[in-house]
This record gives sequence, structure tokens and C-alpha cells, in this order.
Amino acid sequence: MRLKDVKGKDLHRAGEGKTFEKAHEAGLSPTCIVPVAVMNAGWIENVLTSKNLALSRKELKIVLDG
Repeated sequence: MRLKDVKGKDLHRAGEGKTFEKAHEAGLSPTCIVPVAVMNAGWIENVLTSKNLALSRKELKIVLDG
């Protein structure tokens, strides 16, 4: 995704941060989970969400029903 340096401002707004800008430039679909995963990792690294809470789950998964 060519995302080298993520700043705090890139983790707050999906439409305004570098994470989603680079995803758009790479041609990822709007429903791609990669940018969201990058933002979640950034939130944990920047203590914007609890690492213990994230690790308390036995598994993290996305279920697509259809």
C-alpha cells in the first residue's frame, strides 16, 4: 500500500487520513478490510484503544453472510 509513516491525524478520520488516501490510489475497493486493519493496528500502537481489550478476544474475524 506504500504507506510508510502514519501520523496520529491519519488515524482519526477515514476520509481525510493518509491510510485511506493510499488505499484509494492503490485501487482498493471501498469495502476492502486492509485500510481498516491498518487503522486498528495504529490505534493500538498509539494507545487510542486498549491493547488488552484487543488481545482478550480468542479470535478476531470478519464473517461475510450472503
